[in-house]
Amino acid sequence: MKIFAAIDAGSNAVRMLVAALDDEIHDEIHDEEIHEEGRLRRLRYERTTTRLAEGLAGGVGKDLSPRSMERTLHALKRYRRMLSSYRLSGLRAVGTSALREAANAGSFVERVLKETGIRLETITHDEEARLSAKGVMGFLDLPRAFILDIGGGSTEWMLTEDETLLRSGSVPVGVVKLAGKNKDAMQGEIGAAALRLKESVWPLPAGVSFVITGGTASTGASIDLGLARYEHEKVHGHEIGFERLLEIYRLLASLPLEKRRRVAGLEPDRADLIIPGLGLIIKIMGALGLNRVIASDTGLPEGLILELLEGNADGTDRPF
Repeated sequence: MKIFAAIDAGSNAVRMLVAALDDEIHDEIHDEEIHEEGRLRRLRYERTTTRLAEGLAGGVGKDLSPRSMERTLHALKRYRRMLSSYRLSGLRAVGTSALREAANAGSFVERVLKETGIRLETITHDEEARLSAKGVMGFLDLPRAFILDIGGGSTEWMLTEDETLLRSGSVPVGVVKLAGKNKDAMQGEIGAAALRLKESVWPLPAGVSFVITGGTASTGASIDLGLARYEHEKVHGHEIGFERLLEIYRLLASLPLEKRRRVAGLEPDRADLIIPGLGLIIKIMGALGLNRVIASDTGLPEGLILELLEGNADGTDRPF
C-alpha cells in the first residue's frame, strides 16, 4: 500500500492529510481512477487552528506575529512526529496567503525546515486554485462548478467543467483578516469582494453548481446538520439553500460570542470566524443570483495527495 501525506499551512489553520493507494491497483493507475470510492483511503486527518495570518490585515509588507509562528511551528512538529509512524512514498507541504504576504515568511520557512525537516513551499494564487479545484472535483460528480475556497487570508474562485479548470482568480479577503475588523469595515470589505468577484465571473455558465470549500463550508454544513461531532461523510456534498443559510447567519449573529461557541456543529475556535465567512457566501450568492450551495469537505490537501499519486505513478516520489 502506497502512503502519501499533504500539509496545508493555511492562514487560519494547519491541516494534514495522510492517504493511501492500494498496491494492487497502483500499476494500472489512471488519473480518473485514483480517487474513486475505496481506492484512495483517508488514513488520518488533523486540523489545528494557528491563525498564521493574524496581524496581516494591513496587507503585504507586514510580519507574521511571533505567537502565530510559534503556534504553527508547534503544530508542524506534532504532525512530523505523527508522520514518523508511516512509511511515506511522498509528502508535499505548502503555505498559502499568509506566507505569500508576510515580509518575514522566508525566515519562518527556513526555521520550519531546520526544526521539523519539513520543506514548506509557498504556492501562488494560481497554484492554490488549481490544486483546490483538483481536490474538490476529484470527489464531487458535477459537470460544471463555480468553486469558492474561503481561507483565512484570501479567497480563491474557480470555474470548472468536467474536472477541467477553465478560469480562476483570487480576492484578498479572508475570515481571519475580516474577524479583526469592526462590523461596518467588515461589511464594506465583504461587499467590495462580492462586487469584484462578480465582475470576474459574470455571467456564470448555464447549469453551474456553486460549491464552497474550507472551514466555513464544513462548519456551515455541520451547523445545518446539527452534528454533535464532526462527520466527514455527512458534511461532504451537503446542500444548503440560500434562505436556510441566511437563517443560520442571522441566528449566529444574534448570539454573543460565548453562546455562539455552544451551538451544535460549530467548533468553538471558529465562533468569531463563522460570521464573516457566512456573510461573504451570502453576499456572493445574492450578487450572482445563486440559490443553493454545496459544501465540499475536500480541497487543497486532497488536491496535493492526488497530484502526489499521479507523480508516483510516473515513478516520481516526493519525500521529506
